[in-house]
Amino acid sequence: MNFFSLVPLLGGIFNLALSLFVYLNERRSRLTQVFFCWGLCISIWNLGTYALFRLPAGSAYFGEAYVWAKLMQYGVIFIPVTMLHLCLLLADRKPGRWIVLLYLVHGGFAVMNAFDLFISGVRHVGYAYYSEAGIGFKIYGVAFVQTFASIFILAKKRASLPPRQRSSFNSILIAQALL
Repeated sequence: MNFFSLVPLLGGIFNLALSLFVYLNERRSRLTQVFFCWGLCISIWNLGTYALFRLPAGSAYFGEAYVWAKLMQYGVIFIPVTMLHLCLLLADRKPGRWIVLLYLVHGGFAVMNAFDLFISGVRHVGYAYYSEAGIGFKIYGVAFVQTFASIFILAKKRASLPPRQRSSFNSILIAQALL
């Protein structure tokens, strides 16, 4: 068993457990609802990655790899918009109605994924299967600007906080930058 293939499995399990723990402690809070959705997306991404690392090379596994790659993309599709929404809430900035439009755009990407337009296939690269970008994924690349907007929003909020409260934003800023 390859140790490195366990990293996304453990990440998926821990992200799901943390998201459920936070959500179940305060279900009515919009912040925890959005955090749960974001954590669920990351868990789906991690578990799909784990499956793609575990499948052996060969045409017999190509179909299964493609199914896992598509499933994984559902998590990937919604990460930027849920992260932006989460960062707006953390920064005490009320999201406008435009956030609904962003969710609809990402929902459109999910529909493209269902119809094999988001990824066009998979290929084995020696140690795992990787998705091949379809037209939807190429368009999705533009949507990743939301990630940079999230970092900017948190950094701006952090700068406005007293020094003792700034450290609470450091972890999420680092995590967002790494993601």
